Order: sequence, then structure tokens, then C-alpha cells
Amino acid sequence: MTLQPSAMQIHAGDLMALGASFGLALYITMTRMSSRNIDSSSVLTYSIFFFTCIWLAFAAVLLDQGFVIKGQDFPFVLALALGPQLGGNTLINYALRSLPASTVSVALLGEPVIATVFSYFLFSEPLSWHVVVGGALICLALYATSINTK
Repeated sequence: MTLQPSAMQIHAGDLMALGASFGLALYITMTRMSSRNIDSSSVLTYSIFFFTCIWLAFAAVLLDQGFVIKGQDFPFVLALALGPQLGGNTLINYALRSLPASTVSVALLGEPVIATVFSYFLFSEPLSWHVVVGGALICLALYATSINTK
């Protein structure tokens, strides 16, 4: 997963990334299959319910482990839930109505590229050559996928 000398070791972050990728692939596949028979507002309602249940279970585990959310953090958590999560799921559901699931899944790879560019300009985060090459490969994949679907 990395070009680091410790690439032979499996890290918790790597497993989390693989789990998130598997979950997103499953979500895209299930949403695409169900969107043929169910209207998009119902799909969005079901997915919000499912992700809320998962989030509450995850939060219960974190709180049980001693993780504490302070009062001043709740507006930011709510903003993350309403903005990227709700907005993102709505856009994914909309895109899956008119595009193949393969195109949508590759397009979602652009999210970390955009986040990296914003972090560079807004927070002066350094860019290593690994990050630049990875971003360029993702952009090439996005381009190749968009050419093949036309």
C-alpha cells in the first residue's frame, strides 16, 4: 500500500482504508442495483438510516473506550454529518441513476486529490513525490474512465 520500508507490515490505518474501500464498493453496488427498482429518495432514506446505525454503534464503542466529545465539538460533528455525509450520499445516489457504477466509483477517487490540493493551499501541507504521483495516477484514471463511458 505504500513505498515505505515498512510496507511489509500491516498497519491499522491500512486495514481501515481497505475496510472503507470495501464498504464504499458495497454501497455503490447495492445502491446501483436498488436504484433501478426504488426511487432515489427512498434509497437515500435507507442509506441514511443504515449509516446512522453504524455511526451510533461506532460512537458507542468509542465512548466505551473513554473517548469524549466536548460540547464545543458538537456543531462541527453536526456540520460534518449534514455537509459531506448527507450531501455526498445524495450526490452519489444521483450519479448512480445516470452513470455506470464503475464510473462513479472511479470518480470518488478524486475526493482525496481535491482534499490534498485544498490542504496544500489552505494549510501549507507539504506534498511528497508519492502524493503527487498518486494524485496524477488518479487523475489519469478519471480521464480514462470518462473517455471510455462516452
